[in-house]
Amino acid sequence: MPEDKLREKSDKYKCPENCPQLQTVRVNPELWNNLRTATKSRDLGLQRVQLRILKSLTAVAQLADKLLAARKNQEELNISSLTRMALDSFVLGASAIQDLNIRRRDQIKPDLNKSYQQLCSSQTPVTKYLFGDDLGKAVKDITESNRLSHNIAFRGRGRLRGGAFPGYHTRGKGGYRHFPKNGRGLGPGKFRKKHRPQGQDKPQNA
Repeated sequence: MPEDKLREKSDKYKCPENCPQLQTVRVNPELWNNLRTATKSRDLGLQRVQLRILKSLTAVAQLADKLLAARKNQEELNISSLTRMALDSFVLGASAIQDLNIRRRDQIKPDLNKSYQQLCSSQTPVTKYLFGDDLGKAVKDITESNRLSHNIAFRGRGRLRGGAFPGYHTRGKGGYRHFPKNGRGLGPGKFRKKHRPQGQDKPQNA
């Protein structure tokens, strides 16, 4: 479900005054201000998961309260309203579980080979297993994708040989050789390094 829809459902359920436990537990400000940015980020992610769970429980609490009030006062039940609350509770709880599964993957990610950390993507379906039912196929697909990327990726300036790229110089036993656009070299001895007089490379005396 889109995030804006989940937020809309979540905002409908406020924490009851007599249930302070149904609030997100925050870190003490004295400690929070001294935590590392990465630690804060991880905790905020878990707070969001916790908030979804608490909103789901709040919906259940309100549903139970309406049922008890109807029984006590011998009132007719509003089935439509109760059904909506039950479904909202289910959706918010399922969303929290999905978020929690993604964060479990993030905890495992550093232990995986970097070439296969794509398995932790949100695109990988969660089934009864955290990385899907067919892990072997997922690994095979990533291996093939990595191989194709490796073959077509631009590697930057490397050693050029045999005039494959016209107009470049390449070095051989006879010195530097120039390969013009027609691919024919000018032969060894061209573009040789300039001879340095003996002792020129030595540091200057003080």
